[in-house]
Amino acid sequence: MSLWKRGDWYWTDFSVNGTRYRLPLHTQDGREAKRLEKEKIADAQTGKLAPSSLNFARLGFTEASDRYLEERRHGLARYIIRTEQERSRNPKAYFGQTPLNRLTADSLREYIVWRKQQKPLRGDAPEISNRTVNMEVALFADCSNVPSGFTFSPTI
Repeated sequence: MSLWKRGDWYWTDFSVNGTRYRLPLHTQDGREAKRLEKEKIADAQTGKLAPSSLNFARLGFTEASDRYLEERRHGLARYIIRTEQERSRNPKAYFGQTPLNRLTADSLREYIVWRKQQKPLRGDAPEISNRTVNMEVALFADCSNVPSGFTFSPTI
């Protein structure tokens, strides 16, 4: 357990059952901060407090892309929604439940190679178009909110 003041507010940092919690206590009084810290620990032990480490990057690709598409659903035309659902089908099949934070540029390059080896469902083209693959890779970038410093440009 740790209690410190950052700016005007006190913050707490503690672990319950191996899960770390770092929370602002929204108070300037030290005694009030100690009381609130004990309340937060009790809430965490009873399961009322969501861990801060539970974030989008730890989700499997399938679940993350489903959540992303659900968030985007509102305010978009139904044809755009359908296109994005179609574009997510093959990346979901390839990456499955691999967490987003485990996906690397190399794994995306492997996906591109795998995808380019497939035949299109319609027509007699020898391979999948570059536009299709680039749109599927863009879905990954949109889902994962690619962090700054991550240099990746495997477009074809």
